[in-house]
Amino acid sequence: MEYQFIVNPNTNRKVRIDTPLGKKIIKGYAQTGGAFGLGCATKACKYRCEATIKDLVDQSSNERIYNHRMRPDNKELFTSSCDAHCRNTYDTRAVPIKNCRDAVRVLVRKKQLAKQKELAKHKKPVVDDNQTMLANWSRKAKKVTLPKGTKLYGTYPTTCNELEARYDEETGKHGKYFSTGIYIPLGMILEYDNPANLCTFELLEDVECYVGKYSFRQLEADRFYKKYEDAPTKKGKKDKFVYDTDPIKSYNHFDDKVFPLHDLFDDNSLWDGTEGEVFLTAESLKKVRSVNNGEKISVGKAREMVEKKLKELVG
Repeated sequence: MEYQFIVNPNTNRKVRIDTPLGKKIIKGYAQTGGAFGLGCATKACKYRCEATIKDLVDQSSNERIYNHRMRPDNKELFTSSCDAHCRNTYDTRAVPIKNCRDAVRVLVRKKQLAKQKELAKHKKPVVDDNQTMLANWSRKAKKVTLPKGTKLYGTYPTTCNELEARYDEETGKHGKYFSTGIYIPLGMILEYDNPANLCTFELLEDVECYVGKYSFRQLEADRFYKKYEDAPTKKGKKDKFVYDTDPIKSYNHFDDKVFPLHDLFDDNSLWDGTEGEVFLTAESLKKVRSVNNGEKISVGKAREMVEKKLKELVG
């Protein structure tokens, strides 16, 4: 005998077995071994299921009790009708639900995520005070602008037309040294005890420079200082920088407080502010042109010129 109808337990009415609802009823019976597979037939049944689920979710913070109640051999926890109710109520494509235990686990996880999200809203971000203070100090690095038309000078053993950036072992930067006056270049002839060409250059555009030969340490403070206390943030404070470290980038600098290592420049206070050392990176060298072919200066002549200037300064 071929059956064409099945009774819907929720309404107690006959439903054709070839309709979507009829197929769902049949599937529900099959999944629960002949029991009602669409869920609870009464409100009391639904209430008991939902109350048990809520109770378990609330107890999830007590791991011992929660695990004890959720153990697989606790067959009295949920009836087959409850499991069917959970499948119909909580099942999604993203999270398949086979029974009420699955539903409880999903709800517990949602509760945990919601709690974490709420805590994250009120949690203050962890701030590394050292890094913050170093970053703030870095942003305070001073700059000067050398205007278009500024004359620059340098002494070089060969032609004055060579404007190539080179690696500087002292700072770890790539670029070329100049001066805003002739006496630092003359002093370099005395320091190295070698004659050289005194060359003149001119800026074709304004050029920004950071103040200080070692300003790159301030610009990359997190690289050169382990903590804020190590940085020379105040005048006279000892500079405890990390040795044998090159800057990541090369920076232009201007410094009117560094002079050649020679006895004629020992009293820096006399020379301070008279002229300044300029270092230009490869990019800024494109804004420089050579003005002349240079004048060959011997060591003796360089000394004579510097001594004359020193007498004027002592005055």
